[in-house]
Amino acid sequence: MSAPARPASASIPPIGLAVAGVRGSGGIHVVSAAIDDGFRLIVTDPDYDNDGTVGAAIAGSSDIRWG
Repeated sequence: MSAPARPASASIPPIGLAVAGVRGSGGIHVVSAAIDDGFRLIVTDPDYDNDGTVGAAIAGSSDIRWG
């Protein structure tokens, strides 16, 4: 089985924000500030146990466009 083809126009940002240990209101501030600064790759993992923090920061950002 091979990976699906990536559209020619798609790209992955060259640098991202790793969010291990980022939690609570301070974590929301960190992720929100990173989004405001232009970060579009947020590196997360289920083991970080901070999906609510990251999700709240993304949902509260006016820089993110859905769809």
